[in-house]
Amino acid sequence: MCHDFLKNTIYKKTRALIADPKKFFKKNKDDLNETGIYLAVILTVPLIFRITQYVMLGFPIEMVFVMGVPAYIVSIVLFGVAALILYFMWKIFGGQGTFEESFSVLVYGSAPYMLFIWAPVLNWVLWIYSAYLIVVGGAIKHKISYLRSALAIIVLPLAILAGIILMIFSYFPNVYIYVTQIIESSVNGVNASMINNSVFYY
Repeated sequence: MCHDFLKNTIYKKTRALIADPKKFFKKNKDDLNETGIYLAVILTVPLIFRITQYVMLGFPIEMVFVMGVPAYIVSIVLFGVAALILYFMWKIFGGQGTFEESFSVLVYGSAPYMLFIWAPVLNWVLWIYSAYLIVVGGAIKHKISYLRSALAIIVLPLAILAGIILMIFSYFPNVYIYVTQIIESSVNGVNASMINNSVFYY
């Protein structure tokens, strides 16, 4: 029964997604439950990879499971949070889709990367490909251009990064002072080096 489920649901959907992403996203009508089940299954791949990795490093198997299971649950929650943020980003860029569709796009778009996260080099290639799939899925489900869909995805991490930097500088003003001093010291050092070199050549 488990084998049939994996073959008829997980394998078929993943194959259809990779074979023709545009057609897949146009035809896919999965609700939150169906998408959530797919996500729960594909997340077992990185979970098994991490567990194997830590066991090989000598960590006790009990400790690995204690750390791995909460991480697995948190990963599912983070997918939901990321989908919600993407939903609003696509809305800002004129999107007409629903949260369910945004969640579906994120989950299925991330599948190639999540399934091969254990493979060096290939995982980076598939990370880029997954980003492409999310752009395509977002454009189709939200009825916007590929450019707008891509901008929504690009703006998201940049906005998060900017927010983190602002929080650091707001709550820890000494960090700002320290960074400023480093920059000033570097500039002064470069200027001094240029002056010395010009004197030497003169």
